[in-house]
Amino acid sequence: MIADESPTFALITPEEAAKRLCVSKKTLLGFVQDGSIPKIPIGRGKKRERCAFDPADIEAFARSRKQFETPKCQSSNAKAKRSTATTSSSPVVDLRAELARRTAAKQKK
Repeated sequence: MIADESPTFALITPEEAAKRLCVSKKTLLGFVQDGSIPKIPIGRGKKRERCAFDPADIEAFARSRKQFETPKCQSSNAKAKRSTATTSSSPVVDLRAELARRTAAKQKK
C-alpha cells in the first residue's frame, strides 16, 4: 500500500470532544469512566495517561443520547377532582377550646 492511499485517521483531543458535545471536560471524562465513550490512550505514561477520541465515536454517542419529546396522553393527564366531604368518623375537636378548658382546670387546683 502506498502512503498516499492510506486512510486518514484523525483523532481529537478531550477538549475538542467536550466542545463537540457541548459539555465540560470533566463531564466528558465521566462518560469515559462509566464506559459510555471509548478512549484511545496516547503515549506511554503511567502516572498521567493522555487520551484522544475518534470523532466517529463522539458522533455515535451524541446520536445515542438524542431524545424526542413525546406528547403526553390527554386521558391519563387529567387529575381527579378532590372530594370535600369528610370520610372520617372522628369527631371535630376545637383545639382552642380544649386548651382553654385545660388551662382553667389547672388554675382551679
